[in-house]
Order: sequence, then structure tokens, then C-alpha cells
Amino acid sequence: LSGYNIGAWVYGLWDNKMIFSTARPPENLPYMERMAKYAEENNLTEDEAFATYDGDFVFEYYQFDIDTGEISECEYPEPQAISPRCYYYLNGDKLMYLDSEGEEHEIEGLEGELRNITPLNDYTVIDVEDTTYLFNEPEQELTKLDGSYYIDGIYEDNVILDIIDNDTGTSSYEKKPISELEA
Repeated sequence: LSGYNIGAWVYGLWDNKMIFSTARPPENLPYMERMAKYAEENNLTEDEAFATYDGDFVFEYYQFDIDTGEISECEYPEPQAISPRCYYYLNGDKLMYLDSEGEEHEIEGLEGELRNITPLNDYTVIDVEDTTYLFNEPEQELTKLDGSYYIDGIYEDNVILDIIDNDTGTSSYEKKPISELEA
């Protein structure tokens, strides 16, 4: 994990291991050296290079074993999200999860490309293109909502929606029963 990287992202705890990823450039060079090399290879000025360089990064997944303090390559599939009950990952275009027993399950009924996945209490909010789904983890049930929502919280059978005013950009919050949002 040494060298030049752009940071680390923690997905959560699974099987007493903290699962995280790092991103690093393919060549272990400081940013300014990579920029200079890019400018030279493309016959660009420094300003042109800064305007067009987006860099390539290699993403790597690791686990920190809380009991031993050791870091090793992640033994699980590349994570999308982790909750106390489920380890979410993609298998091709299928959203899968491991349960606490290590058994693999597919979440069926999703239509479109996965955009975001966020565990909240006993639910996981799954954004697929222009549709929001709620996956009830204890019941293993998927509910399609009637639109796309910014869900900031879930308590019992209610969601806290973040309503953004398009004219002012300000947020307001509204509590609604999940049943009112079902498609």
C-alpha cells in the first residue's frame, strides 16, 4: 500500500474485516512527474496538459483483519456496498449479495444499470438509472418505487426524503410511508 495513490475508500465491516479499496496510477510516480510525462508524450504545453490530463488509475481491494491487524488482498468479490447483513457486489450485470452465512443470492427484478447503492438500517436503497428500489434485507424483498428519490434515512416503514427545489437549490425534508412511494 505504499507509493503514490489518490486515497482509500472504506466500504464497511464484513466477517470482522474492514473492506476497503485504493486507487493508484499504473506507474508509481508523483502527480507532477506523470503530468510532465503526459505533456511530453503528447507534445503539449503545461497548461494544455493540465486541461486535458485525467490520469489512469488501478483500483485494488483489500481487507484489514481486525483480530490480527494484518492487511491482505480482499478475499471477497469487488464490493458495491456492505451492511451488517449483506455484502453487495456485481456478477456481470447482476446485483448479488452474500448473507451473514456466506451464501450467495441474486437480487432479481432490477431493470437498468446500477448507479448507486446505499444501506440504511434494515433496507438498502438501490438506484438504477431513473428508478429507485428498496431492498428489505430481513425479508429479502425488493420494492420498486414510483420514481427516483434522494432518500436520506429510513426508520421503521418510513423514509426521509430530501426534496431539492430546482429553482433555489435548497433542500427540505419530508417523511413518508414506504407504501406511498411503491410503484
